[in-house]
Amino acid sequence: MALAERLPNIGAIGFRQLDSKGRVHYMQPASGESLRCVPSFFNYGAMLSKEAFDTAGGFFEPLGYYFEENELSLKLIDKEFQVIYDPSLTIVHHENSAGQRSTRDTAIVLA
Repeated sequence: MALAERLPNIGAIGFRQLDSKGRVHYMQPASGESLRCVPSFFNYGAMLSKEAFDTAGGFFEPLGYYFEENELSLKLIDKEFQVIYDPSLTIVHHENSAGQRSTRDTAIVLA
């Protein structure tokens, strides 16, 4: 919350993904250890500005379960909101044996 309040024009803040053993997962919005602007957040862990989400028109539901965050990120950037990756914010991603998430992920939309 402090980051969202400190930086102007935040649309989304993506989190670092850890595997079920607490190791850094191979899929991240960016490499490195520092806060940075990125072209897309991943929906396994993110905070979104409600204003930005509404202004961008939300998720394009026909995309379904995959790539919806990429499309929303492009709309956020087009509306001049920033998409940020903060590796200090983490979320554990549990996968089934086929390498898929066992439940649908949730993005937190901030008022």
